[in-house]
Amino acid sequence: MSQKKVTILCGASGSGKTTWADKQYAFLVSADKYFYGQFNARELPKAHAQCLREFVNLITTSHGHVIVDNTNTTIVEIAPYYALAEAYGYEVEILIFSGEYKNVHGVPERTVVGMRDKVRKLYALVPRRWRITPHKIGDSI
Repeated sequence: MSQKKVTILCGASGSGKTTWADKQYAFLVSADKYFYGQFNARELPKAHAQCLREFVNLITTSHGHVIVDNTNTTIVEIAPYYALAEAYGYEVEILIFSGEYKNVHGVPERTVVGMRDKVRKLYALVPRRWRITPHKIGDSI
């Protein structure tokens, strides 16, 4: 039986989250899948709702490793995934990515800088019981 584990990725656009996630042997959920290469900020609420539904489906029907590959720059964005994973008996970890690579979504630089600032503040804001780990590119988990 495989380990029941959820890994929640946090980081600005272009921080290396998807590059890392694509190399893992796990189920992957991401709001990016909604866009099929055509990012539209107005559609973000629908994309995140679809991502959360896919996540719920995976954790209620499988017992493996699930990765949430979204920016997750605030507690409000992380909390639903964390709470649901715990409720279904999954080990949960949060990986913080701080790489600065070209973002492929066309997100304006000022928005990316704002995301990086939010991510830096996460360390002080997450509940102490949450397992949070800074991720350095090249690290394997």
